This record gives sequence, C-alpha cells and structure tokens, in this order.
Amino acid sequence: MFKKFYHFRPVWVIIFLAVFSIFHYGKNFNELPLGPHIWAQADRYAIAKGFLNNHFNFFLPQTYNLAPALSPDKPLKHREGISRADFPIHSYIVALAMKISGISTPLLFRLYTLLYSLTGLFFLFLFIKKLTRSHLKTFFVLTFTLTTPAFTFYQSGTLPTIPSVANIFIALWFYYKFSEQKKYRFFYLAVAFLTLAALPRLHFIIFLIAFSGYRSLVFFRQKKIIFKEVSSFFIAFGILLINFLYNSYLEHRYGSIFLSALASPDSVKDFISILKILATDNFYCYTTPVHLFVSLSSLGILIL
Repeated sequence: MFKKFYHFRPVWVIIFLAVFSIFHYGKNFNELPLGPHIWAQADRYAIAKGFLNNHFNFFLPQTYNLAPALSPDKPLKHREGISRADFPIHSYIVALAMKISGISTPLLFRLYTLLYSLTGLFFLFLFIKKLTRSHLKTFFVLTFTLTTPAFTFYQSGTLPTIPSVANIFIALWFYYKFSEQKKYRFFYLAVAFLTLAALPRLHFIIFLIAFSGYRSLVFFRQKKIIFKEVSSFFIAFGILLINFLYNSYLEHRYGSIFLSALASPDSVKDFISILKILATDNFYCYTTPVHLFVSLSSLGILIL
C-alpha cells in the first residue's frame, strides 16, 4: 500500500495544489484587477484584449490608453494605444484563449496565471524531493512557498511575475537533471526557461546572469571552456538584447505605459520616507510573522 502511495505521490501533490487553489481563489476568478499594482495588472489585461483588436499582432502590443506618460508628441486622434511592453507572451496566449472560448473577462487570465504557477510549484516539488530525499522537507518548502502572501496574491493575477517565478523553478529542475545525467538537452532547457523568465520581466535576468557566472566558475576550475554552454548563453543574452532594443524602438515611436527607467528618490529625506512606507504599509504584503520567523530561524541554523 505504501509503495502505491509513493508511486503516485506526484498525483497527491497535484490534488493538494488543486484543492488549495479552488478553496482560495474559487470566488475571485472573475474579479477585475484590484489591490497592489492595480494599474500594471489592468494594463496587462488590456494588452490581452488589445491583441483581439489588432489581429494578434504580437509585435505591436496595444491597450486602451491613448495618452501614455511617455508618449511621442503627436495628435491624440492619431495615437493607436500601442505601447512598449516587455515580451507580452502571456497576454498573447490569454488573448488566443479568449478568441477560442469567446470569454474576455479576467477569468481566463487569472486561470492561466494560476495554472502556470501550479506547474512551477510541481517542478519545485520534484526538485526539492530529489535534493532532500525527504517527504517532510519537500512538503514544508511547497507549503511555505504557496502560502507566502505576495505569491498567494499574484498567483491568480495578470502580471508576468508569477509565470517568471514558475519558469525559474522549472529551470532548477532541468539543471538538476543535467547535473545528474550530463545530457545537454536538459542544460539547454534550463537556459531556455531562465530566458523565458527574463523576457517578460527583465529584472529576472539576474538569475541567468548568476547561472552563467556559476558555469564560468566551473570552466575556470576545470580549466576548460565548454562551447555548448557558452553558445547557449550567447543566444540567450542575444535574444534578451534584441527584445530590449525592440522595446526601446516601440517606446521611442509610440510611447510607453510602463516604467522603463529607475525612479530614484529626490532626496535622502524622500528615501527615508519611502523606507518607512514600505516598513509600515507593505511589509506584511510580502511576508507574515510566521514566514519571517521560519526564514530567520533557518538562516540562523545554516550559519551555525
């Protein structure tokens, strides 16, 4: 009986994730974007609906905003709502689902993001299970991640952050498979998912940079350069560079409804004020006392 349970353990994980999702999100799937980053959420939803209106032209993402903050100087009547948008692959897939189903409410977008996040969590489960060989530790990591406030809030939203996080989890699993079997198809898949994480959310490039730095260190220690890996990193960074340059072109020609530069504080006093707001109003949006205690305790155990 135990062997059968162990054999079908992934199924029990899927059931656990599905039950939690239905319990937590069942009543909210049709709600319009709300809460933190409501504008960005609405913009991503608008881009999905924009693809329905522009004949699915992936290279000209369009919204209903005819006067973006960074819009070129042209008469309002000549503006088309086209905007810079970092590789809107998720909005595009949702738009296709809207076209096929005839449903254009937030339901499909929320469901898509949720399913993507659950897929990422399943790969995280596989990775931690292989790494620790402990059912208890694996279940703890999965539950800890799933119940983190920020992850829970955005898990059924419209922002590309959660799909990018899921792609990081998937990349971890494929790299583990590569280190275990030394088959380069797993390495290429790891790099591909790291690239896919960074394309719609550019700051996720830090994971690709860290991974390439780690492999460079391996080259240095082994005194050997593996050109298969170098070429894959070259292609990945090249794709990201092309995407960045094309977005810059879109911003220059049509404008942008998204921030494309750092918004620095005006003074030290302004910086301190921002920190206070983060500490008092936003801190528990990202963690809870329980999560914080567990994180600090785990860090203390590792240090000691």
